[in-house]
Amino acid sequence: AAAKAAADLVPSVKVSGRVQWDTDTFGQNDNSLATAGDALTGSEFRRLYLAASGSMFKVFDYKAEVDLVPAHVSWKDVYIEAHDLPVAQNILIGHFYTPFGLETENGDLNLTFIERSVLDSLGGIGSRHAGIRMSGRSFEDRAWWGIGVYATQKNEAPPTFPVSGFDDNAGTSIYGRTAFLPWYDEATNGRGLWHVGVSGEYGKIPTIRTAGTTRFSLSDKPEADLAPVVVTTGDLPDADAVSALNTETALVYGPLSIQAEYEWIHAHRTTTASPTFDGGYVYCSYFLTGENRVYDKTRGVFGRVSPNENFFRVRDEDCCIQTGMGAWEVGYRCSYLNLNDSGIQGGRLVDHTIGLNWYQTPYCKMMFDLVHSDVTDIKKGGVLNTGISSMNAFLTRVQFDF
Repeated sequence: AAAKAAADLVPSVKVSGRVQWDTDTFGQNDNSLATAGDALTGSEFRRLYLAASGSMFKVFDYKAEVDLVPAHVSWKDVYIEAHDLPVAQNILIGHFYTPFGLETENGDLNLTFIERSVLDSLGGIGSRHAGIRMSGRSFEDRAWWGIGVYATQKNEAPPTFPVSGFDDNAGTSIYGRTAFLPWYDEATNGRGLWHVGVSGEYGKIPTIRTAGTTRFSLSDKPEADLAPVVVTTGDLPDADAVSALNTETALVYGPLSIQAEYEWIHAHRTTTASPTFDGGYVYCSYFLTGENRVYDKTRGVFGRVSPNENFFRVRDEDCCIQTGMGAWEVGYRCSYLNLNDSGIQGGRLVDHTIGLNWYQTPYCKMMFDLVHSDVTDIKKGGVLNTGISSMNAFLTRVQFDF
């Protein structure tokens, strides 16, 4: 007992990491080449994380994580968390994801498709920022909530003050998210469930000290990291605040899963009409080998999938080949983003994605996605393009973590 008490005074340390190696191949029509430019085939380390995490004094957890991809070495999750507190329950301080949206909270290790949908981190909303967050659970772990205040500069991550003449007197955002389980099948440990949630954000946009104006824009690419930007509002120099609302739902019924989110982003402008942009996605997936998506009640998200049988192929003592299949999952997603409103012609983007995932073990998988993207109603050089800009992408990923 004395040895255990002494051990509790010393911080524990766990080293972890992840590797995601992607290859993207593209095809475009002439209209896409004219409006978006040439999408170049390539391979990359999408993520190359190394992290140290642990706990200390029974009530504190910590994590320090860095992305080692040479082109953009950067800190990711860097925080300390106090848990099991009265009322607030958990308080997190540092640099981490804001509580906004199901896909963002889910984490990239447990995504059904290689890339998140077109809603991902639009205008810096829902991405990692420096701040403080309170979170907790209630109703016998059927509900999760989180609210936080963050230092943010839209379209810049991580934020730095001052930078490029931008003042820090208005770079603050408030985020909040709550998620609830109206139905959870306890007998099967969540092989059947229904999840609903809502998120909100309000943030002030820093001013340019030299000009007395502000900066804010929304832009997006198809659901492929190496693709070029295909829709954009351009800079909104008189925008001084932005607010966003996100709704989410997911249904799991054995191997079948259905998930959807819809989001509205309102940019408040001081001298011209204030636009509201919107978008969303819906997808379904099915495990051909019978597994199901696993729900994490502690955070209101989905966690790691464990195959019923890990992949292996060996020769037994009778010289017969024995094989384990791993887990196989197929999925389809349709995404939509509209950046046209109040005189702004940023374009409309519709993506269709077909995916195939092979989970060899809980810590290793391969992913294959085919993405078809169409862009309409976008201005290029001040001229409205009335055609359809189409792009196809074939994506592969090899992923493992430890």
